[in-house]
Amino acid sequence: MAQCLLMIRHGEKPTNGDSGVDAEGRATPSGLTPRGWQRAGALAVVLGPNSSTGHSALPRPAALVAPAYPEPAHRPYLTLLPLAQLLGRSIETRYAVDADPAQIAASLLASDAAVVLLCWEHRRLVDIAHAVAARGRVANADDIPRVWPDHRFDLVWRFDLDVATRAWTFVALDQRLLAGDQISDGPNHEPRPAE
Repeated sequence: MAQCLLMIRHGEKPTNGDSGVDAEGRATPSGLTPRGWQRAGALAVVLGPNSSTGHSALPRPAALVAPAYPEPAHRPYLTLLPLAQLLGRSIETRYAVDADPAQIAASLLASDAAVVLLCWEHRRLVDIAHAVAARGRVANADDIPRVWPDHRFDLVWRFDLDVATRAWTFVALDQRLLAGDQISDGPNHEPRPAE
C-alpha cells in the first residue's frame, strides 16, 4: 500500500503555436520547451538522489505514473523520462489522460509501491487530488486547492499516510529548482509580491 503520493505537473510547454522537442530533440507540439527539459532534469536529481547528487527532502519514488496518450512522446511522460532513466524504472501509462479520477485515485492508494509519483496535466491533477481525498481519509482535505494555477509548473502536491492512524495529510510545496521558480504565499499558490 502506498504511503506517499507525489503529484507534479509536466514541465513547461510551448506557447503561441511554437513546438517543443521530444527526447531526441525532434520538434513536436506535445514536447517540452528547453526550460521544461531543465525542470525534468532537475526533478531527476531531486527525486533520484545518490551519493554524488546529495540528498533530498522528497522521497525517492518507487512507481512513476503518467497518462497514456495516442502519441508516444507527450509532456508528462517526457517530464518523468530523465528520472525513470536514472532510477532504471519504467513509467506506468495504464490510464488515459481523461480517465475517471476516482479510478486513478484508487489505483494510486492501492499501489504496492511505498512512494508513487504522478505526473499529469494540471487541471486533471486537481480532480485526482480531490478523488484521493474522497477515497482516503485526508485529515486536512480542505487544504487541497480547487485549481492548479495555469502559470505554475513548479509545484509538488504531497500526500503522506500516517500508518498508525491510517489518515493522510496534504501539503503543497514549491519545487524551487530553477531560476525564476516562484515561492507561494498561501494555500492557492499565489506568488509572493516582489521585495
